[in-house]
Amino acid sequence: MAGVMYRLSGDRSIVTPHARTLVIKASKAELYYVLPGFATLTESFQALGAGADGLRAFPAEAASPFVLKVLRVVLLGKTLMFPLGGITPDQIGGHCVAGAYGFGFGSNLYKIGKRLGENEAVAILFVRVITEFKVSFHSDVNELSIHENY
Repeated sequence: MAGVMYRLSGDRSIVTPHARTLVIKASKAELYYVLPGFATLTESFQALGAGADGLRAFPAEAASPFVLKVLRVVLLGKTLMFPLGGITPDQIGGHCVAGAYGFGFGSNLYKIGKRLGENEAVAILFVRVITEFKVSFHSDVNELSIHENY
């Protein structure tokens, strides 16, 4: 059903909270861009073996910048990695240096019960921090090939 809904919306990407190879293979057969979630190295290899285009490291607390850096070595540094789940603005720099290609935000970006201005201030902080690192990666594009699309 989800695949039908995506097709109707025109979206060509599938984001899953898991690394089920059946879902990945079926999505790739339909020419979708697939970003499955993973929590272990075994899951990451299974997902990549099934054709995943990148990986979502969840939760980010378990995929610290140190863990992400080690994963990049084991996965040969070419895999697009997106930590998500608990990311805060002060963690973005460490994850960028470790090789994160992007991030997933949710509970730390928007909190139910907070006033609009408070949520807006957090969103502005996220944008500022990401922009700072994006700009700094432009100057290092030869060293940080994973960010060549910036």
